[in-house]
Amino acid sequence: MVYNRWGQAVFKSKQNNFNWQASGYASDTYMYLIRYRQANGQTGVQKGTVTVLR
Repeated sequence: MVYNRWGQAVFKSKQNNFNWQASGYASDTYMYLIRYRQANGQTGVQKGTVTVLR
């Protein structure tokens, strides 16, 4: 999921091979949160920020 600075979700996907193009989004910093399950059943979370500059 990708969130704007106010915590509103702006992108969601449950697909394994997804990408967020950020076209149509304003220059800003966005937070992402990726929850995943590995083949061995372990789960994990990746989170961080990405800055869009136009």
